[in-house]
Amino acid sequence: MVGFGLLLLENHAAHTVKLTSFEQNSCKAENSKLAFELAISPAAGPQPYSNTPPLCRSAIIQKIGCLSLACPQPDRFAFDPLLGLACLSAARRLINMAKLNKIVDYLDQALEHAAFSDASLNGLQVEGASEVTKAAYAVDAAITTAEKAAEIGANFLIVHHGIFWGKAEAVRGSRKRLLEVLLGNDISLFASHLPLDAHKTWGNNYSLAGLLEMSSLQSVLPYGGQLIGCMGVNEKALSIDAIVERLAALPGADKKMQTLRFGPEIPQRIAVCSGSAADGLTRFQEDGFDTFITGESKQFAYHFAKDNNLNAIFAGHYATETVGVKNIAEEIKNKFGVDYEFIDCPTGI
Repeated sequence: MVGFGLLLLENHAAHTVKLTSFEQNSCKAENSKLAFELAISPAAGPQPYSNTPPLCRSAIIQKIGCLSLACPQPDRFAFDPLLGLACLSAARRLINMAKLNKIVDYLDQALEHAAFSDASLNGLQVEGASEVTKAAYAVDAAITTAEKAAEIGANFLIVHHGIFWGKAEAVRGSRKRLLEVLLGNDISLFASHLPLDAHKTWGNNYSLAGLLEMSSLQSVLPYGGQLIGCMGVNEKALSIDAIVERLAALPGADKKMQTLRFGPEIPQRIAVCSGSAADGLTRFQEDGFDTFITGESKQFAYHFAKDNNLNAIFAGHYATETVGVKNIAEEIKNKFGVDYEFIDCPTGI
């Protein structure tokens, strides 16, 4: 059977829309190989539809609709806006597809994965579909987050905590079930751990510093041969209560987060290291901070902070690591045109 498809233009200032046909082996678009071409032809030759004045892609789609993806009469075009709505979602997915290997290569380089010594296998951990149509981001790779990704139609899952950590493990039990969900739905799993903590643009720690509007930012807290934390000046003279209030707005954060108030009420210099980094408190003399923010506490932290006149805020392991994965998803959308959704699965930790 031959169907007809609309030639949709990626260029937001496209001047021409014309029609093309494609071979279709099934009436169901989701089981077919659809061939959409993208082309710009502002002046050459007669065209079935002239986009004057220029319209953005979404306006073009809304103006003339999509053609039926399973036209019962191949020799007749169907400019039916209502019918167009039925296949609009499929058409957009085709337009927004991006090569998996290009996305992975870009992220590996931008996050400098090769420069870090990390227990996490950073980068692509599970390979799914070769074309990425929709992304999802979550803090943790788990059966719950993988099932949710499948439910929303995402085939690229970005996480901070992946499933491979420094040693070979048997594929059985929950690990087997997780991989079945990922592979059974053609979902790729991409993880970035320490590199995402440290990144100066997308990273958890620099992003949290931005949330607090800190200035004079610099990397601190050496770990595995890299500086993974961030420190800066409390430019807005935020009180401890004001800092806690801002951190409480993070997904999964507890407004009653544990806070040790043994330093100045209005901190001067604040160090940030997301997740489980309470040991970073011991760097206060070398790095010169009076307040430390991380996710989880440790038993020693109370007396250490008290004895050394330090503030310590434990904003939640989960909460403090929601920001970096979101930034990756946003970068993929901006650079590759792939939409995304957040899978919020708070742990209370």
